[in-house]
Amino acid sequence: MNLNILMLSIRLFASKDFAMVSKITIDCFEKINSKNMSKDEVKYAKEYYSTTKLKQSSKDFNFYVCELNSQIVGSVAFKENQIHNLFVDPKFHRIGIGKKLLEFAESKIFKNHQLVVLDSSPYAVEFYKKFGYKVLDNHQNKLGLSIAMSKDKSISKTNLESKAGAKTKS
Repeated sequence: MNLNILMLSIRLFASKDFAMVSKITIDCFEKINSKNMSKDEVKYAKEYYSTTKLKQSSKDFNFYVCELNSQIVGSVAFKENQIHNLFVDPKFHRIGIGKKLLEFAESKIFKNHQLVVLDSSPYAVEFYKKFGYKVLDNHQNKLGLSIAMSKDKSISKTNLESKAGAKTKS
């Protein structure tokens, strides 16, 4: 799928989005992240990202959704310099939506901060590394293994592109 042909937009989260964002997030946990989680951790994730809990937590974050041809396919939530979560509908993985959401959140955060921090699932660590994030440590929480990561504002697109070019040439 070529994103250039498709209509991709990121907009502020609205109350009408609760059910769809909850479904996408829970799908990610059930279909992808559950490979690295216990049954209790998956159960906790489903409760934590339920429509009811999203209504409560959405007030605490800058919350955005990504639409592809007017269909919600992902979301990102952040506060200060921390990305709280970033989810893409599993049916739409690996076509650039996560990258767009990440770049969007970083553009907002880097206006006022030098560093972006986040906790990644084991599944997403390599994704974040591609964009210059470094692993800080690992810790266990109610959602299972969490990998603390950060990216400094000085890591530019140009630096990442030259590293990627060097890897493909070798």
